Amino acid sequence: MKAITCRSFFLSITAITMFSATAFNVYAGNKSVLQPEQKCLAQMVQKPDSLYQDNFDGTVTDVETALIWQKCSLGYQWKANKEDDPFDDSCVKIKSKQKNVIASRFDWTQAQDEVLSFNEKTDGSDVEANAWRIPEADELMSLTDAGCSSPSINARFFPATQNTLYWTGTELEEADDKAYLVYFSHASQINLSKDRNYAVRLVQTPVIDALAASNKAKADAILNMPAVASSGDEVSE
Repeated sequence: MKAITCRSFFLSITAITMFSATAFNVYAGNKSVLQPEQKCLAQMVQKPDSLYQDNFDGTVTDVETALIWQKCSLGYQWKANKEDDPFDDSCVKIKSKQKNVIASRFDWTQAQDEVLSFNEKTDGSDVEANAWRIPEADELMSLTDAGCSSPSINARFFPATQNTLYWTGTELEEADDKAYLVYFSHASQINLSKDRNYAVRLVQTPVIDALAASNKAKADAILNMPAVASSGDEVSE
């Protein structure tokens, strides 16, 4: 067995330290506020800053999907430390008036109830198309970045993302007591029983998309209406 010299051990530790300090700092130059445990490979990052638009209200728009996401997980409060710096935001666990920490993990049914409660407190919640909801599995997977782990997400835009499973609204077709979850530690998905407690991040469909879809449906209906002959005209069969 080959002996490990002190020099080779030192070089190995040095290399690992440099990798941890520099290779993970990949989203936007040297200005990084990634979680300390997050690991990213620069050449494999899939979700750079350019793919997101900070709305400066605790939400982020994905410019590829047009979906609007809550920066913070459900049960956390968004805090803008500097109004003009989106990368200085933080997420703090919500506390009740009795100073008890509000839950930040829910079973699938509880998560649905929490969404209803969240919308009741949010302006515009009466507009169904604009209501916050639990994302479908493909939508939530679109947030993951396989080039990073712990968590596998752009942590500059989504601070305090938990290294755990997040519920989706996609139920298992062959088993109605199960639903899909996305694992934000290593960008993967799994289906589990709905009675387990996991994290939740809410998403919103842009109103403009909903209106466009409604208008398209109306236009399609008009185009598909049978022709009506005016006086003196003949309708060809």
